[in-house]
Amino acid sequence: MKHLMDKPVLTIGVIFFALFVYDLNRRGYLDSFKNRFQPTSCFITLKALEKKLPKEAVASCDENHLIVDWKLEMGDFVRLEKPEMILAANYRELANNLTFIAKNSPVDLLAGVSVVTVNQEGKDFILSAVSEGRYLVKLSELKSPELIAEHLKNTVKVKESVKR
Repeated sequence: MKHLMDKPVLTIGVIFFALFVYDLNRRGYLDSFKNRFQPTSCFITLKALEKKLPKEAVASCDENHLIVDWKLEMGDFVRLEKPEMILAANYRELANNLTFIAKNSPVDLLAGVSVVTVNQEGKDFILSAVSEGRYLVKLSELKSPELIAEHLKNTVKVKESVKR
């Protein structure tokens, strides 16, 4: 204890450095370094996908679970009068977003991702789609809209939530 009192500036510097590192860890700035040394299919897919995602989409990983949050621009949906047409357009946009993820991710790595979640946020509601990575891989191969719709019906679970 006496050695600490001999050099008070050093003691205060060590305390401030410890608080600085703790604050970085609390804010999540050190998570990217932590994930770099625990390679998963999700983290590598995320790095490839981040380069091609538009500005309204944000992707993250939770272990081997890929999460993509997508904010919808409502400009195209304003012209639609009926609410069921707006909902159908949102589902179509969700299918397009899932196809975008499948086509712009490395196929072999996306197949290794255990769960892919897409949260699509519109003006009045949120659509959450959950599927496995191996099922999304097949979306990049399908060309026909009927086949894509059938594949999505069989492999993707969608939950609608109303915003309040």
